[in-house]
Amino acid sequence: MTITIGQLSFDHASYDATGDVLYLHVGEPQAAADSDETPEGHVVRYDAAGRVIGLTILGVKHLLDQHQ
Repeated sequence: MTITIGQLSFDHASYDATGDVLYLHVGEPQAAADSDETPEGHVVRYDAAGRVIGLTILGVKHLLDQHQ
């Protein structure tokens, strides 16, 4: 499954139902060299070259319910 958000395509995803957290990765999951937290509390992860390699989205069920 590929999930595209804006210009980014994430080809690996996992969901933690207990925490309601969606983990998205570009390529195989890997350790990040850096990260930023969005105003909403989500986390964008970067490799050493500054490319986005992952995104952690919190409260996924709530977000989906808002857009239905």
